Amino acid sequence: MFVKSGVIVFGYHNIGVTGIKTILKHGIKVHAVFTHRDEANENIWFNSVSEFCRENNINYYYADECNNDKMIKIISKYDVSVIFSFYYRNMIPWSILNIPKYGAVNLHGSMLPKYRGRAPVNWQLINGETQGGVTLHYMTAKPDAGDIIDQEPVSITKQDDPLSLYSKLDEAAKLLLERSVDKIVIGKCDRKPQNHLIATYYGGRKPEDGLIDWSWSAEKICNLIRGVTKPYPGAFTYYLGKKLIIWKSSVVTNVQITLGEDFGTFCNHDEMLYVRTGDGLVRFDEFNFENIEYNLLNKLNKIFSEGIFNSME
Repeated sequence: MFVKSGVIVFGYHNIGVTGIKTILKHGIKVHAVFTHRDEANENIWFNSVSEFCRENNINYYYADECNNDKMIKIISKYDVSVIFSFYYRNMIPWSILNIPKYGAVNLHGSMLPKYRGRAPVNWQLINGETQGGVTLHYMTAKPDAGDIIDQEPVSITKQDDPLSLYSKLDEAAKLLLERSVDKIVIGKCDRKPQNHLIATYYGGRKPEDGLIDWSWSAEKICNLIRGVTKPYPGAFTYYLGKKLIIWKSSVVTNVQITLGEDFGTFCNHDEMLYVRTGDGLVRFDEFNFENIEYNLLNKLNKIFSEGIFNSME
């Protein structure tokens, strides 16, 4: 027996909670939610979809405990107008995307067709983009390639990092869903095909991808550092055979230091730590060395007074 028409949500992260909240605000029935269990080795800094569902008496299931047949059985109990995907981490099989009357819709953290794929927030920062945004689009068998429903841009500044950019995208997602969700659930929204000729695609990132190549430009290095800084594992290098993680850095143009020709040469100057890059200097503003956190406000004097980094001047 079917209950009244509603939606199914596949969701995780802050955007998952934001999406469900907006749907409920518009009086739309959420039949069930599929989400992920938090991984024990992951730094969990975002809101919990499962906790939100418990607090609001919404049926939810952990995706890793449901095979496709079980998901289809659960979803088929309901009259489903649309499936929504909000920062869900897995590809949803075509057999499930075909169930709802008006299709399946994903919210992606970039201005498609740019930055299809995984980790769009990190990649946009790493690549030094000045504009990002969120896109609502129909889901197809190919990831992030379906027709676009609507988009909301955000600016990206040189001060942005993953947390600040996620905050901007979260606000943009609210705006986007507020003006689109009512039309989506009745199959009356506008849609336009993506231009596949200008599409870009990026894969997932691993902690080891944060290794710095000091032959890069200072700007490229600083973009990598801010793109994978906390709450992510961080960009890193090695000093005296030990791992040094850089959380925050600056391109330096107003300090005269002679460092020779070798990329990656360290230097302390006026109790600040600098390194030679492919085209100039980068200053370490926050970093971790031997499990001790250093920053410009405190503890930097400790590394110099104890001779951890000897002057190369």
